[in-house]
Amino acid sequence: MADQAPDSPSTKERLLDAAATVIARDGFQGARLADVAREAGLTTGAIYSNFRDKQELFLAAFDRVQHLAQNLNVDEEDLGAVLAAAPAAVLEFAHSSERQILNLELALLGTRDPEVHRFLADAARATAQQLAKRLPADVDDKLQRATLILALLNGLAFQRMIGAEDVPIEGVVPYLRRIAGLDE
Repeated sequence: MADQAPDSPSTKERLLDAAATVIARDGFQGARLADVAREAGLTTGAIYSNFRDKQELFLAAFDRVQHLAQNLNVDEEDLGAVLAAAPAAVLEFAHSSERQILNLELALLGTRDPEVHRFLADAARATAQQLAKRLPADVDDKLQRATLILALLNGLAFQRMIGAEDVPIEGVVPYLRRIAGLDE
């Protein structure tokens, strides 16, 4: 089995994809680095060339899955387009058991590990801050509104994840627009 250069983006991407697959299958506690390496077609040396430890690999895999899956691009200039894409992002999440499991695993790990808890809180804050920058200039409480939008979308995603098929995700955009201050 021939490894690619340890710092090659494709090596790192292969490891992150493999980590997501193994963690979704075996859980964080059950996931072994040897299984991640085997899934990626690499050696454990490739893992340690790119990541400090299992936790760092897991957090990076979670971050990658979120970025690849997230149609809610908070960096997009057109806020209306960001909000219009939200139902698709929620439905995509609802149809991916891997993303659901990774999110639950990470949330559970965050309840047990203060470092992961800080990582999650910082990531949530950064996303809310990015979204808040997109809200209209005349809107008060931008960060609160952005946080509420994200909480609503996360709640909808969770409802769909647990099988609540009657949750009207497609109809949420007008409410998101009002919260964002676009249709006040």
